[in-house]
Amino acid sequence: MNRHLYLSATCAMVIASAVACSSDPEPMPLGADQFYRPTDRDGALPPAPAQRLALQQRQQTSAAPDPVPSAEGMTFVAEQVKSATPEGAAPPTPATVPASVNEPRFAPGQYLSVGGVVAEVNGNPIYADAVLRAIAPALAGRAKDLDVPKFRSVAASETNRQVDDMIRAEVEYAAAVRNT
Repeated sequence: MNRHLYLSATCAMVIASAVACSSDPEPMPLGADQFYRPTDRDGALPPAPAQRLALQQRQQTSAAPDPVPSAEGMTFVAEQVKSATPEGAAPPTPATVPASVNEPRFAPGQYLSVGGVVAEVNGNPIYADAVLRAIAPALAGRAKDLDVPKFRSVAASETNRQVDDMIRAEVEYAAAVRNT
């Protein structure tokens, strides 16, 4: 009897699942627009709940001025700090240099190529970084001795020579691979 009950319950579940799965229409593919957050009419995104709360708190705190801390209790620390710094001492220099100092500046029409392909030989690219890495020591040694226009011409000729050498090496390698 239990076996008959188990068999009929299993059949009922299989039929119910087949009917439930087949009654739905075909699944609809997702479009790219379904992954975007909704925007307001002016095109601005509504802030996320955490951002909205932080924005409201900032607006409330900016309306009320910050209370000035009382100087009571700070006199001991202030006296200790004053005694630790010598009179007439120069202010400390920053430990790091601002990033804008190290960034190269280019005149209009100039650019910096990083990771670009200079040439392609038999499907193998020759990258600008590899060329620059190979000629950098030679150019660094010559940079102190030459003025700017002369250095530019030397750098251009070194770059062309290095690219030609790398192309020649790739051609020789491809010929050796073909002959083996």
